[in-house]
Amino acid sequence: VIAEQATNIVLGLPLHKNGTISEQSTLTKEFGHILLQEVRKKCGRRVSVTLWDERYTSKEAASRIAAEAMARNKRIPTASDLEAQLDADAACIILEHYYKDFGKDAEEMVLGDKELEEKCDILYKEHLKRLEEERREAMEMREKGRNARREMIARARALEEQQSGTQIGGKKKKKKKRKK
Repeated sequence: VIAEQATNIVLGLPLHKNGTISEQSTLTKEFGHILLQEVRKKCGRRVSVTLWDERYTSKEAASRIAAEAMARNKRIPTASDLEAQLDADAACIILEHYYKDFGKDAEEMVLGDKELEEKCDILYKEHLKRLEEERREAMEMREKGRNARREMIARARALEEQQSGTQIGGKKKKKKKRKK
């Protein structure tokens, strides 16, 4: 979420065919609530969690995959072949529908508890402080590394100058005087 700079997380809501809440819908809402709490602790209020009707998206994904296979004159994959791809494609379809409808009729998750919201806000601020401290420590470590490299280079130069001023055996080179 942070790396992608996302502002919204869309969860597919598995409703019954007639649009009523299913047992899986209830579990998804519970998961969405937990996810929202974690997101608020790490990202603050700038990221929301939204539920979107996912009815028929798996069937649409399977249909698209079969059509693509036929267009390429390939074998139509079986359901067991499709497991991972089907879920990924269905997730893409959920997002396509969400964006096509501009999120209209989506259900935005809310914490619903003022005390819990305040707790999440406090944890988010603490998280930001930790991130800032880690950033500062990393900068200090980089600076120490740069300083150590500078000192090493200075010592190497001094050693080179010292060695160029002496001969083998430790005697200093004498400069020949030129006669005029």
